[in-house]
Parts: sequence; C-alpha cells; structure tokens
Amino acid sequence: MTTGAARTLTLGITGMTCGSCQRRVEDALRALPGVDRVVVDLEPGTAEVRYDPATTSPAAVAAAVRRAGYGLDIPGRSGPTPRGCGCGCGH
Repeated sequence: MTTGAARTLTLGITGMTCGSCQRRVEDALRALPGVDRVVVDLEPGTAEVRYDPATTSPAAVAAAVRRAGYGLDIPGRSGPTPRGCGCGCGH
C-alpha cells in the first residue's frame, strides 16, 4: 500500500458456478496494482477487495471482474448477465 487510506469494496459477482470460477476472479483482482486483500465467496457470489485508492479504483476492480469473464450484480441496474461460467468448466 502506498497510503494509509485503504478502502474496502464489496461486489456482487454473477456467473461464478465453481471453485475454478472463484479462483479466476481472485487471481484477476489480486493482479491489480494497489490491491492487498481479496476474499471471493462463491456461495453468495461476492468479492471483498481492499485496495489503495491512490493506485486503483472501483472502476478498475469492476473491469478486472468483467475481463475475467464474469458480471457484476449492481442493485437497481439491470443489464446482460453472462451465460454459463467464465472458467470454461461447462456449467
């Protein structure tokens, strides 16, 4: 962390169906600069990310999830939900 002002972001993630999906999301988020903690929970479909706001942003976190092949569950917003999981396991 470059500053003492770490922030935590919790996201709802759609399309995760297995442990491989969970690991893909974790790896994508851990690869972001400024991220020092990632907890992805498959059952409720959430990711908690602690990051340095001087280095990364919520938009960058969301983009990493989408690049990994998964969608975001944003309350009050509807949009396309990925079909199947993003890991290629066939779910």
